[in-house]
Amino acid sequence: MLLLLALAGAEWLLRDRRARYQAETTRLRAGMTALERARADALLAAEQDRGALALALIRRQAAGDVALHLAVSAESGYVALERGAVRLRRFPAEMAADPAPEAAGRPVAAPRGLRHVERLVAAGDPAPDVPWWPGESPHPRWPTPLAVVASGGVLIYARPDSGALAQPGRVLPGAVRVAAHDLAAIRASITPGMPVYFF
Repeated sequence: MLLLLALAGAEWLLRDRRARYQAETTRLRAGMTALERARADALLAAEQDRGALALALIRRQAAGDVALHLAVSAESGYVALERGAVRLRRFPAEMAADPAPEAAGRPVAAPRGLRHVERLVAAGDPAPDVPWWPGESPHPRWPTPLAVVASGGVLIYARPDSGALAQPGRVLPGAVRVAAHDLAAIRASITPGMPVYFF
């Protein structure tokens, strides 16, 4: 019950912030001249184009990397084990919303860019320091069969059979969730320092 109240409160807070942001944007735009509005719109469009270009460059960099690496596509919802342009294995993945809500007092966005594998975490190991859902405490011991911790605390984890981490559509903030058998199938190929491309 407390969890539902906390989630409802967090949702109300996000909706309230969004409404305030939209009202402030409308107020500021009303005070602009037509030239200032056109310039602001052009700057926003350029930022969006720059973001799309950065993602395309990351995707291209992953395709050109001849070392064994992981490629994670938020747009298409998959994780792939690749070597250069050769895709050795590809499987579906779920990702947290972009941007994800605040977790542990800090905003969390979906990962983008190049990261590297720092370590693997098995069930029962001490839990890595990663963002958790607001109002909930992380487990002291890692509860899923396997997880890959990439630089910056980005997590790719196997979906457990039960518990909070197994609930449909509920992925840890800024993390990637995959089927346990898929992550187990590539486990032997994942080593510390391996590149992980998020796009």
